[in-house]
Amino acid sequence: MKKLISILLVLTMIFSISAMMSYAAEEGVSFIIASDTHYSKITETVKRSVTVAPAPASVENEETYAHAVATGQLRYESEAVLDAFLSQAAASDEKYVIISGDLTDSGSETDAAAMVEKLKAFEISSKKSVFVIPGNHDVISFTKAQFKEYYKDFGYDKAIAQDSASASYTVDIDGGYRLLMIDTTGEKLSGHQLDEARVNWIKAQCQKAKSDKKHLVAVMHHNLLQHFAFDFMHEGAIISNIFGLEDLFCEYDVKYVFSGHSHAQDIMKYENDNGKVFYEVVTAALNLFPVSYRVVDFSKSGVNFETKAIEKIDTSKFASYGIDSKAIAKADADFMGYAHIMYIEGIKKFFTQKISDEILCDIFDVTLENNEEIYHILRKMGGKLENVIEFPLYTEGLSDIEEERVSISIKKRDSNGNPVTQKDADGNEVSVMVEVFSLQEIVESYGGRMVDSVYKNLLDLAALLYEIHITGREGLRLDSKEYSVTVNSLAATMNYCLYAVSTDEYAALLKFLVNRLEPSFFGQMPKDLYANIAGIHDSFEQNILFITYMLSPFIKSAFTDDDPEDNNVKLEAYKSFEVAPQNPPQQEKPKEEPKEDTSFRAKFVAFFDKIAEFFRMIFSVLTFQDVF
Repeated sequence: MKKLISILLVLTMIFSISAMMSYAAEEGVSFIIASDTHYSKITETVKRSVTVAPAPASVENEETYAHAVATGQLRYESEAVLDAFLSQAAASDEKYVIISGDLTDSGSETDAAAMVEKLKAFEISSKKSVFVIPGNHDVISFTKAQFKEYYKDFGYDKAIAQDSASASYTVDIDGGYRLLMIDTTGEKLSGHQLDEARVNWIKAQCQKAKSDKKHLVAVMHHNLLQHFAFDFMHEGAIISNIFGLEDLFCEYDVKYVFSGHSHAQDIMKYENDNGKVFYEVVTAALNLFPVSYRVVDFSKSGVNFETKAIEKIDTSKFASYGIDSKAIAKADADFMGYAHIMYIEGIKKFFTQKISDEILCDIFDVTLENNEEIYHILRKMGGKLENVIEFPLYTEGLSDIEEERVSISIKKRDSNGNPVTQKDADGNEVSVMVEVFSLQEIVESYGGRMVDSVYKNLLDLAALLYEIHITGREGLRLDSKEYSVTVNSLAATMNYCLYAVSTDEYAALLKFLVNRLEPSFFGQMPKDLYANIAGIHDSFEQNILFITYMLSPFIKSAFTDDDPEDNNVKLEAYKSFEVAPQNPPQQEKPKEEPKEDTSFRAKFVAFFDKIAEFFRMIFSVLTFQDVF
């Protein structure tokens, strides 16, 4: 009899659980998301090019890290990084892996074929599913149709719907969630666009997901929102025309949008006029320091974000690429440190190549044709900037032999910081010029003080600020030495650059900046401060104020973070479909009798409910009669 009771108990539990599970439409899901893998299959041609790569900015690393590329990316290491990532993903609990564009660096057929081979092997060995979407690098050589054909096994084969005019699609994953994979690429490398037809397709998928009671999670390559005050440095980062996509996502509760392209870690909250929100989650490039990806866990209690990094790679092929043995040893012992060095060397190369007498004209989009006066002013200042970009921050540590030092000329000042003048042959007052060997000497000539730091020149500071941006480490204190060194160095640089222009030219430049940039980008500066600065254009104190105001959004983005924490954070969950919307009270209507649900699902659940009730009744009777 006891065996019979045990069997009845087990059957009761099974049928009860079956009935409950038939109602469970929403559970949860977790996945891994990476972006901008920029995979390159190293060919013999590329191997040979490593040995003749241009020298990097840092002399001490001239041999060891000569293969650093100007973007800071781990191009020659990309295969080892990708293999390490797939290995970590295979060992994880997550069953889905998403790559949000720029799978390969060249977009070539060779690299795409090699990438496909790796992803196929991963899916077979791990039993996990990979979903991809194109980035601008992926369509350098491919049409949208070719991309979908090459990567057909990574999302398109499982798609619920596909957009015939783009590489967009939707696919269901666990827990009542559906991925909305949006193609944001144009027809050329810098393309970052949507069109009205594509947005209409997205809207139709939002409507279908709502009727299917599926939570939509959007994935795209380019950014929907402006995450950083200096996005003008990221050409093509933000989608050029979104046709109301932000409000569309709010309306249909597409609460999370994942993107890449910016090579940075950032999470930003968007709220529309009706108080509805979504979060855009930008994931850093996998083949660039800090070599990271995200693990995302969706549940009813919230969405948990965890940043993980690649800390160990296989360097066995590096010698064949022509990489120096010291670099290989560093990569083996401390890959994250190695990746950081490669980033620093690459960024220095980038800025060294970019800085020229026309750099300021390029930044402000000024040409000889559209503004001749400002063009000549910016060219003069740009020439000075080109001279000072690698100028030492500090005098300490320089050679004791003056001839071995690099110097620039500035105006000599007395103990009160006033310019020292003398009469020339014609009896005119002219400034006395003096040679200096560091930005520290410029700061001190005005009575200022440069705090000690590990940074050597402006290139180091540029690399620092960009590193804060890509790692999501915003929030450095405004009273930190990094802030002090940055502002003082920029003020000293500005003073030196302004020696190239007259006070009248500087006033014209300020007027141009007021009309061009304020208040939409750089923030508002009091008008009397403009006048004050224009009158004393080589005043160090005024230039510190000028920089503080003009670069306030840039400094704010680097040293503060008003958005959610960018790496490890738990944010709000999707609203349950079972929760009725909170609508304003309506006039009471006569109650209607509920209509009988005659669907197969309803009949199936009712049948097992009756069986479960039958066994519960038997169990109750037998227990009451002390059969147990």
